[in-house]
Amino acid sequence: MDTIGRAFWWFLDAITYVLPFSREFRKCSARDFKEAFQELAITTFFSTMPLWIMPLLGPIIFRTDVSFSHEFVGTITGGELFVYCAALVGPLIYIITRRYGEFGKDKDRFEFTIAFPHGVSFVLVSALICLFAGFAFSLMKNPIFLPKDSPVHFNTNGIFWTSIFVYLFSLYCIFSASAYRNAMAEFVRETPREEDTFSTQFENRPHAE
Repeated sequence: MDTIGRAFWWFLDAITYVLPFSREFRKCSARDFKEAFQELAITTFFSTMPLWIMPLLGPIIFRTDVSFSHEFVGTITGGELFVYCAALVGPLIYIITRRYGEFGKDKDRFEFTIAFPHGVSFVLVSALICLFAGFAFSLMKNPIFLPKDSPVHFNTNGIFWTSIFVYLFSLYCIFSASAYRNAMAEFVRETPREEDTFSTQFENRPHAE
């Protein structure tokens, strides 16, 4: 049993070493992951509704020869999923830097620290995803770059799977950040601050009315 347990933890350590943003997962509880998954599911459900609502309900409501599933694939192939990628991870840049970032006290030197697990990596990766998604979507929607008579055309199959991969990775970023945020919130609730301790001791002092 000990051998199986050591093998399991070795395998888990190997995965967390390779997988981005996962080295601090051990500090998160099952409740943190559960709440992060619920938040991710709700966000994904409502944010992607313009993509799947018609392919799902269209065949039920309308009688037509138009394939709604084909239109759904065509929408993703058109690059619209890149917009959703940027919309997902974009707010992370503000949330992490605003809530967990702090400037140094030395005014003569620029110092900015982020008290969040993998905080700098989250910000940089989110910015790269937004830049890549914005560039790809703008390139695909701008007819100036590739006119109709150009011998070069977009690889629709490559665009489809690239956008799917980037979107799934964006979801993973949101899930990881939510899990860490839940863990930090739980830690703050369970750890009394100095002023909280002082207030509690002051209220429980002898002869207090």
